[in-house]
Amino acid sequence: MSARKLQFTGAYFDGLSARKHRVTVNLSPRQMMLSLPEDRPVAWSYADLRRQSQDAGDHPPFHLEHSVREPQGDRLETLTVDDPVFLLNLRQTSAIPLHSSLKKVMGSRYVALAVAVLVIPLFLYGLWKVVIPELSDRVAMQVPVSWEEKLGAKILEGLPKMLAPAPHPEKEKALKAIADRLLTALPDQPYNIRVHVSSHKMVNAVALPGGHIIFFQGLLDIAQSPEELAGVLAHEIQHVVHRHSTRGIIRGLTSKILLTLFVGDMNGSMEMALSLAGELDGLRHSRNMEREADRKGMDMILTAGIDPTGMVRMFEKLGEQEKFLVEGGPADASGPEEDTASWMEYLSTHPAGNDRVRQLKNQVANAGKKSYTPLLPDMDWNGTIHQAPGPKLKGI
Repeated sequence: MSARKLQFTGAYFDGLSARKHRVTVNLSPRQMMLSLPEDRPVAWSYADLRRQSQDAGDHPPFHLEHSVREPQGDRLETLTVDDPVFLLNLRQTSAIPLHSSLKKVMGSRYVALAVAVLVIPLFLYGLWKVVIPELSDRVAMQVPVSWEEKLGAKILEGLPKMLAPAPHPEKEKALKAIADRLLTALPDQPYNIRVHVSSHKMVNAVALPGGHIIFFQGLLDIAQSPEELAGVLAHEIQHVVHRHSTRGIIRGLTSKILLTLFVGDMNGSMEMALSLAGELDGLRHSRNMEREADRKGMDMILTAGIDPTGMVRMFEKLGEQEKFLVEGGPADASGPEEDTASWMEYLSTHPAGNDRVRQLKNQVANAGKKSYTPLLPDMDWNGTIHQAPGPKLKGI
């Protein structure tokens, strides 16, 4: 440990003239002595010292002030010391408390760093939870329907072969008839709703931007009536008309673009903008979006005069089949396509928890008893819709 330094040189101003005096500064426990070559020493008590500015932190030059009260008036003496260890040794030598301006303070650079450590996470959280969703939703609601249709068509074309829709004329005709009945409740909606069927046994359905809706055969096999499928279709149509997938895609894209801008990768931002159709994460909907699709879907069922108990029954079945759905269920989509798993991970699923089924039942109860017109009464349901006998469900 180095010895304490007690003697320094500095520039002294007596407050009476602009003349600068070279002085020797000697530190002691209670005061410092300023020795001028041609005059008697000047004693400065530490209790009366102030620092002129703290902006420089512990970096020289150090500017000290000392007030002097005299009959003819007060004057301010000043001392400037350039030695970088002066302030440190003054603190170590003083036996009395120093003014706050002379105490060790965190440098402005470190203060800024500390503030950033505290503020930046809060800023990013607010950006992620509030600003990006709000901004993305506003942008999504201004997107032309034609743009959504092109995006949905591109996503549809990119589906792996084992998940992609295949021609099923009779099933598609039945689903279109159900969709037409539902859409009487939304006469002014701008989308061309097109329902496709995939032979995959996944118990699921997914809505793409622009009006494409895919039903997987596994879901068709557990439906025992047109009214049950109408409940799922109404839910999916609400995802389309409320632009849930488009909002999710734009939200994900906005987040990634901001991230790349933070790290300075403009090329990466442009590549993401050009590959917007690959943003599959948008096909997964938030809980609020799912609740909205449930609520609005049931409103659609009731307005179209369709028996709502079919939607309730289907969501109860989906609750029991939840372990077989893509999220959390066994991966039964293994195949040669390397990207099948990633596509299945992002497909929108519909785990119908007790709270969601309860909400649907409450909507039906609040609507009161009504008469409903059956859907497709003359159709051979099992022969048309089911690919194989429907799986036996526990408790059904």
